[in-house]
Amino acid sequence: MDAIVRGDDLLESAARQIVLRRRLGLSPEPRYWHLPLVIGPDGRRLAKRHGDTRLAAYRQAGATPRRVLGLLGYWCGLLEARREASMEELAERFDLGRLSRKPVVFAREDDAFLREGSARARRT
Repeated sequence: MDAIVRGDDLLESAARQIVLRRRLGLSPEPRYWHLPLVIGPDGRRLAKRHGDTRLAAYRQAGATPRRVLGLLGYWCGLLEARREASMEELAERFDLGRLSRKPVVFAREDDAFLREGSARARRT
């Protein structure tokens, strides 16, 4: 079965899309998962006004995939603290019921965590 995973800001669109797919006779019908958005400390959708928070910018600065995965794992409630993690570890710990239904706030600590990994990668 196909799955569509996207931000919960698109939840209202799902009903229209389901009706449209059914009328067009498209099958199988996918499962929809709407996850909370990542927002800035001001409560607004993460954007340029919060600085360059693009994944590409952190990767270019040297943030490792394990560091990015660790932050995602922390946000999802799979890890107790921000730390490096592997995809295998997160897959083993994954539990849809642990995901927050509230937006995730991209805090200064998150930025510092990613940048700390970037600085560490440059030193080695």
